[in-house]
Amino acid sequence: MEEYLTKYDFLYKGSNTKFLSDKQYDWFPEEWSDFFRDNNLDFNELKGLLLSNQIECPQTLVDFIQKSRQLTELKDTTESTPRISKENNKINYKKQAELYGMSSIVSKLCIKHNIKRVVDVGCGVGHLLRAIQCHLPNLEYIGIECDTILCEKATNNSNGVHSNIKFVKLRIDLTTDPKVVEGIFCPENGATAIISLHGCGDLQQTLFDIYLSLPKEKNPLIVSVGCCYHKMVNHIPVFVNNSVWSVQALRLACQERLSYFRLMSQDDHQRRKVQFINRAKIECLFEFLSIDRTLMKRNVVRKLKFENIDTREKLFSLLKVGNVDELDKIVVDIQNVNNANEYLVEPFNFLQFLMQGVLETKLLTDRIKYLQQKDAAVVCTFGTICDSTISPRNMAIICYR
Repeated sequence: MEEYLTKYDFLYKGSNTKFLSDKQYDWFPEEWSDFFRDNNLDFNELKGLLLSNQIECPQTLVDFIQKSRQLTELKDTTESTPRISKENNKINYKKQAELYGMSSIVSKLCIKHNIKRVVDVGCGVGHLLRAIQCHLPNLEYIGIECDTILCEKATNNSNGVHSNIKFVKLRIDLTTDPKVVEGIFCPENGATAIISLHGCGDLQQTLFDIYLSLPKEKNPLIVSVGCCYHKMVNHIPVFVNNSVWSVQALRLACQERLSYFRLMSQDDHQRRKVQFINRAKIECLFEFLSIDRTLMKRNVVRKLKFENIDTREKLFSLLKVGNVDELDKIVVDIQNVNNANEYLVEPFNFLQFLMQGVLETKLLTDRIKYLQQKDAAVVCTFGTICDSTISPRNMAIICYR
């Protein structure tokens, strides 16, 4: 896998918004670039590349596609079909599917490992605990949430049959008092399962470290689904060649899966392409005009449209020197660069979909290796909580001892 990730690093080493300004179009293997330029493949023809007998293309590209699919260990579907409704207005369909799958997995494991108590870290408003309680009403349930408003909503929503669920406002991280951690996860009354659905950033690795530090008699089981890998600060792992993961690689690892690409409509595809090109052109403007994008609010940047004259005037007004003629020339130069290389935008997105599965596989399998290196008694597996077209972060790491 390391050889693959090193060889094709052009797909994740840069920021997509800088595709034009960093001349990432020059990073493609020349043979691939020539192929995509000469054939000008449309969206459906790119899909056809997944079927090696559909379109003749360079063998090196065929090898990349095949290797990408071989290296990913992510699963796209789950064995159980959720009995949920898209008409439920209180919880969206995606969340319902995630809750159904996660609660089913956790409930079965709780029975298997004689769990008496479940602690959900990053519980939000408590949906997952209430879903598990419907399966196992006699367990003790604790929700940990650092957001005051969410914690209050969780408490207010847990009434009737769910009134015995307790919620605690607390941030679990490297600075949390060990005595507090022990009090939450190691009470006297039986074994506790630690769970987390879409723990953001550092949370998944933090929980694994906590799990390893606790006695296995009290804490035999942890089930965790991570997300937002690019928001990690304290637990950024080693990537390849003794380097650490870049933000760009982590960001791609938590994007949509290849299964989503397969189901995209022509309109979805065109919308994605237009957004990609617009952001890349805007980034060129920032660079040409020496504007520090980080000083602008993200929601402002996202609304900027390159083709809109108001956008150009807004950016030009941020300059201390310059003139309108200079700006007009820059706009023409950017458009010319885009026109010369736009044929690579769609292939680039397609290749990134293939790379995504390998990056996320490496991240998750490395976390499993870490757990097993720290404690040889830990058994780790993957569990699929829902279809990846519904939720791309659908892989749970399940550990027991």
